[in-house]
This record gives sequence, structure tokens and C-alpha cells, in this order.
Amino acid sequence: MGHIQSILIKYSFLFILICICPLSFVYSQKLIEFKVNFDTLNINYCQEDRSFIMPVWTQDFDFVDSIYSIRMVVLWDKSSLKIEDVVCSQNTICNTAEILSKKVLIDPEGGRLVVEFGNSKFPLVGKNIPLMYLSGKVIKKGQINLPDGWITVAPGIDILSPNKYLQKISTGFVKIIKDTSEKNRARVYILDKDIDTNKLDSVTLNVEKFNKKGVYKFNFNIVSDINKVRIVDWKSAVVYDSMRWKVKNIKIVNDTLYGEFESEKEIEIGGPFIKLIFTRTSDSSFSSYIRVNSFELNQESCIYSIDKIDSKINANSIMKKDTISSIESYGVENKLNVYYYNNSLVFNNVQDFNNIDLFNLSGKILFSKKKNHSEKNIVIQLNEKLSNGKYLLLFTNENLIKKYKQITIIN
Repeated sequence: MGHIQSILIKYSFLFILICICPLSFVYSQKLIEFKVNFDTLNINYCQEDRSFIMPVWTQDFDFVDSIYSIRMVVLWDKSSLKIEDVVCSQNTICNTAEILSKKVLIDPEGGRLVVEFGNSKFPLVGKNIPLMYLSGKVIKKGQINLPDGWITVAPGIDILSPNKYLQKISTGFVKIIKDTSEKNRARVYILDKDIDTNKLDSVTLNVEKFNKKGVYKFNFNIVSDINKVRIVDWKSAVVYDSMRWKVKNIKIVNDTLYGEFESEKEIEIGGPFIKLIFTRTSDSSFSSYIRVNSFELNQESCIYSIDKIDSKINANSIMKKDTISSIESYGVENKLNVYYYNNSLVFNNVQDFNNIDLFNLSGKILFSKKKNHSEKNIVIQLNEKLSNGKYLLLFTNENLIKKYKQITIIN
């Protein structure tokens, strides 16, 4: 009986150990935070090679973490990106000596990659190095801004370890952005112009820093101050002549010139694009403008900003030549010219006269001028501005012979 009791006591103790040991193992597990982080990569919009290497970061791995293998599912924005492989290069956790197996399954159509690596005998180790790299390329044209271009890991990472891990996953991004440095800031401008004639004149529309920046299409409109100057025509210049245009439309409506251009290739030179032919619509002195109101490029160009610089048109008053009527037959030679300019009467080629008088048609004398015998050109500053209309000039010589000339003033 005593022998039986000793056997029961022995096996009862073993039974208690068997029951208690698994529980003691469970309660010895640690709850550790397991983070997965990605970078945000910026790729230059004008960079021809749009491939990338994205690091996948976790915390440092040590022996005490007891992580033997990892299996995770990587997901990405398949409309913008294509992940092509897992790269376990030097200085990555997935390339340490303890790695005995690595499996990668890629589903590019579904935007899904499964990667598994580890060692059943030794835990993974690594400090201040990525878990692995993902190699891929951008497949979307144009710019990519948040929230597009994302890369992440699906929840539920399989971690072989006696410890428990609280998983925290962040999302990374691949962005395609335009270089905002000064080299990609273009300029369109029209140089200032001073005019003193009522004939047609021109200014040049110049383009700078457009060359070799992917610019092949643009629309613009240029306005003028129609009360002072009006754009009436245009002519080609150096940049225009260097291109082979698929579309080239220009029209002028009232005070605005509209341009639409599309080339078979990108613009390769900068400088004068077209000449704008204009005429003044006021004979008075003025300061006005011809303005680049808008200038838009194809969005896939490298240009991120355009400075638009207007042209200042400064004009002097136009001297108006008199209108000669049949009264000229009273003896004044055709060589005599009379101008009205800045409220002054200017006489050229005055000969054989000692005195000049100006009358309105009511017979009121407005001024009287005695000239020196040697004077050929005379400028008479008037006290009051002449109104529009006809006036009579009386020229008297030393023998008191009078001759007349009718003039018409148009302000």
C-alpha cells in the first residue's frame, strides 16, 4: 500500500509540472511593439529614370527579441507604382548571416507582394539598418501628390517568436514633384517702347528658360490699352521660325491677341518668339502698356512658374500738319509747313514775312508775332489751348503785302 502511495505521489507531481509549465511559458511572454515604417521619396518631375529603391524600416533586432522569421504582405498604389522585387543588399536585416531562407511572391496586377525570410535556429539581428528594400518604378505620367503613390504593409504580420508583438504600421509615399529652383522658373516679357509717330510700330514677345524643359504646347493672350494703342497684326521671330508647329492659331479681338501653339517637339531655344504690330489710337502724349495677360504651358513641362513682364509704351504728342484749303492760293508757298505741338505753333521755312497773326473764323486775333529777318523756323507758345476747328494765318511782309493760310487744328 505504501508503495502504491509513493507512485501516486510521484506521478501526481509530474502531472502538476505538465499542467503548470505551459502556463508559466505563456506568462513569461513579453508584449513588445513592432513598428514598420516607410520613407517619403521625392522624384524630380523631369528625371527620365523614374525607378526607385524604398527602404522598409523596423526597430533594432537583438537576440533577446527572439524573432526567428517574418512574413509580411506589402501593398501599393498600383495605378501609380509598380513594385518589382525585394532587395536584401548589404546592411539590411534580411541579408544577415542568420538568414537561411527567403521567399518572395509578387502579384503586380493586384499590387501585392508577399515576402518571408528567417532562420528557425537563430533570431534575426540588426541595428540602425533597414529590414529590406523594395525596388520599383513610377508608371503614372505627370505629377504624383499625396495621397497617391502610397506603399504600406497589410495588418497581421506573421512573426515567429516566443514574444508577443503589438504591430504598428505607417504608410510611405513616392511623390513626383517639379523642381522649384530658379532654373525652372521661366519668363515671358515685352520690352518697353517709346514712340513719337502715328505710323505702325512693333514690340517683341520674348520667351526665356523654355528651352529643353519639355515645353511644346502653350496658350496665351496679350492685351493692350485700346484707348491709346491697339494690336493690329503680328510677325514671326526666331523661336517661332525654329519650330515645326502642329497647331498655330492667332486671332485679334478688340484689344486682345490670342495665341495657341503646339509643336511636334519641345522648344530648344529661347529668345524672340513673335513681333506684335500695333498702332497708337491717341495723338496726345501718354504712358500705356501691352500686357501679357496669361501664358499657360502643357502641364507635363518642367516649368513650375512663369514671370510675366509687361511692356510700357510711352508716347509723345504728334505734331499735326495743317490742312491746306483753297485759301492757299492767296500767295503762301507750299514749302511753308505749320504744326501744332504741345500747345505751340511751329512754322518751318518761313520766308519774306515780318509779321504773323492768327485769327479765328470770327475775326478775333489770337496772337501776333514779329519775326527777325533771318528766322526760318519759328515756335510760338500759345497762352491758351486751341480748340478743334479752322483758323486763319495772316503773313505780312515789309511792303505790307498780306498773304493768308487756313489751318485746321485737331487735338
